[in-house]
Amino acid sequence: MANGLFDGGTGTQKDPFLISDGADLFQVKNHLTSYFKLVSNINLGEPPYNKDFGWQPIEGFKGQIDGNNKRIYNLTIV
Repeated sequence: MANGLFDGGTGTQKDPFLISDGADLFQVKNHLTSYFKLVSNINLGEPPYNKDFGWQPIEGFKGQIDGNNKRIYNLTIV
């Protein structure tokens, strides 16, 4: 788990930021034009991303996320 630091990558198309947990996914908002790749399934049903808090949409995102056949589940958008 990278805990918001990404598991690697520089955010380019050839070297995307690697997302392995909810904290990494949350950091996408700070890199709106970068490239990303999921490297694990992500459960957002745990604090602080669960239904008591919810997920805020990322406004202005113009980057790309490669789902890499991984799954984001228990997502609640508020």
